[in-house]
Amino acid sequence: MTIRHLRIFIAVVDHQTMNAASRALHIAQPSISQAIAEMERYYGIRLFDRLSRRLYLTDTGQRLLPYARYIVSTYDTMDLELKNAAANSTVRLGSTIVFATCFLPEIAWRLQAPPLPIQTNITITNTKTVESLLLNSELDLGVVEGVISHPDIISTHLLTDRLYLICGQRHKFYGKSITMEDLQGETVISRESYSFLRNYFDQLAREHNVAYQESWRCSGNEAILSAVRSGHGVTLVSSILVANELKSGEFYAIPIKDVSLSRKFSLVYHKNKFLYPALQKTIRVCTEHVQEIIRQEMDTTQFVLP
Repeated sequence: MTIRHLRIFIAVVDHQTMNAASRALHIAQPSISQAIAEMERYYGIRLFDRLSRRLYLTDTGQRLLPYARYIVSTYDTMDLELKNAAANSTVRLGSTIVFATCFLPEIAWRLQAPPLPIQTNITITNTKTVESLLLNSELDLGVVEGVISHPDIISTHLLTDRLYLICGQRHKFYGKSITMEDLQGETVISRESYSFLRNYFDQLAREHNVAYQESWRCSGNEAILSAVRSGHGVTLVSSILVANELKSGEFYAIPIKDVSLSRKFSLVYHKNKFLYPALQKTIRVCTEHVQEIIRQEMDTTQFVLP
């Protein structure tokens, strides 16, 4: 039994057919079939049920899968670490957009400092995708907002970010306090459907029986803030992103009676991930930099330390 066998097994699971696994691995399909057959003969088991030209993972295959992912991931980590021994180590880091915008540029610079310089391979995406990439060993570490509940993911609280419902100077709520009921029928500028902030606000509105209008849905912060700036509606946003605009008065954080808004950012990684030195340094640098920024900004009460 070799690493090659396990790679092929994982590829067949992930791509669902031997044809697709063959294309992904650039290996001839007969070799894919042979490798699976060799594994089944070796252990005296069936890994897949073959029904109507489709493959279904058996219970035994389900038991093998986490071991296979762990072994291949550990091997790849060892391989990468040794190949980079004479050069910079590399950490594959995934992050949601707010943390990436406000923290990652400086963190990436600090990681390059001796005595253990580290290069980062960064993926900016949503929490759900970071979770999926961690589970498939395509990322080493993630920073996400909200909660990841998968039992194979270890999550460590990094910071709590205050959230504000903001408006521009042209909006009727500028300079005023409101209740949730005042948002009945109001235009809200939202993120895409899988966004934490959109779902957070939607849940809050449902709890207060508030029906709002979602006439804008944007996939980027710049478009959202531009619409708010022009007075087209209100939006829920991280205090990190609009600290300067709030200080200058360009945006206004609308106080909502009896409502406090916040979200947590967490460092996440697979429970079976070997925390090699470069990864340990990345975790330490992320934590230290965030705490440093929080202390500098304590007068704005935007953040809460873990």
